[in-house]
Amino acid sequence: CLQVKLEKGPQKANWAISPLTKRMEEYARNDTRYLKPLSDRLRQELAAKGRLSWHQESCSRLIRECARDRIIDSDLVWRVKGSHQLGRPGMAVLREIWRWRESEALAANRPPFFVLSHELLVDIALAASQGKPAEPLFPKHLSERRREGLRLAVEKARQLPAEHHPRVRKSQTRRPSEAERARYAEVQKLRDRRAAELGIDPTLIASRSVISDLAHDWDKYAPELMNWQRELLTPG
Repeated sequence: CLQVKLEKGPQKANWAISPLTKRMEEYARNDTRYLKPLSDRLRQELAAKGRLSWHQESCSRLIRECARDRIIDSDLVWRVKGSHQLGRPGMAVLREIWRWRESEALAANRPPFFVLSHELLVDIALAASQGKPAEPLFPKHLSERRREGLRLAVEKARQLPAEHHPRVRKSQTRRPSEAERARYAEVQKLRDRRAAELGIDPTLIASRSVISDLAHDWDKYAPELMNWQRELLTPG
């Protein structure tokens, strides 16, 4: 849009160091330098296409959703990417070392991945659940105190009785009726046609899961759409 290519190298750098490197300073400046001209350009383009109200409605919804208190599912929050490959003993280890990592990150006021990555959490949990030594997987950057804390967390999970292991979550899927399948196809066809006419990604109008909900009960789920989405999905 602005013909500017920004360097992303320092994105995951250690921003707690002082002073920052020249490269990090430049990255930080560029992070906001082009926001105003980019905003002006996009606003002009949206207005020219008659879609400025779409943007305003989308922003309003985002503000409402971000302001809403989130209910955290304590049995879901630790199930990071890759946890599905673990059995119940492995999930017990994952849950315990995830809690240890969160505690360490909070105490240090650092992002959790600075303490231990998601991938390593899963690798350690898998090894421990298979009776393999987990300590060789501990990253070298960990202090002796953290290494001991992580070791104790693994051992605590290993000693946990089987009846206290996390349960495997089974996805609950609704089997659509023939009528629902037909409605789904109709809504999807209309969505794709509207998207092609407007030159936008169809999922901006409605994702597959949203179409599935609409096919199941239009009166219930249509009010959850934004006005411009509902208008595009209404035949006529």
